[in-house]
Amino acid sequence: AWAGARGHTLDELICATVAAYEIAGRVGCSLLLSSNGGEVSAAVHAVGAATALGLLSGLDAETLAHALALALSAPAVVPLSVSLGGGDGPALAAALAAAAGAEAVTLAAAGLRGPLDLLDARDGLLHSLAWTPLRAAHTGLGRTWLTETLSYKLTPGSIWHQPAVQGV
Repeated sequence: AWAGARGHTLDELICATVAAYEIAGRVGCSLLLSSNGGEVSAAVHAVGAATALGLLSGLDAETLAHALALALSAPAVVPLSVSLGGGDGPALAAALAAAAGAEAVTLAAAGLRGPLDLLDARDGLLHSLAWTPLRAAHTGLGRTWLTETLSYKLTPGSIWHQPAVQGV
């Protein structure tokens, strides 16, 4: 979002960034109890990018919802060996997922519609990626901001689990 931020104010950039972290953190939190944290990292990065770019692109609420659904529709599963490995693998996996989120915004703006029940559907994302979906991670949006507590590591453990653990 910041790479294509020309023409936006700093206030708009910060608001889009906070919203992206908030939505991505909530998706990550709801998928905490999965086979491993790396598997959900693509979905987290894709939805974060779609949120920030969708807001900066001026999408209305309905079109933004479809962009988020498209971003979450087909994120790649990142193998744990890549997520925790050395070198540029983790950064590349995040970049590819973010690019998928950016593409979802472009497609939604062009009129493509995504499955709006993707998170809660019986065969949806929460059901397919998490052993026990933490659905409460999506409550309080607009009244409670997880971003206030996601900036520092409060508990020991994997970096992939920090936002979700703190969110819970």
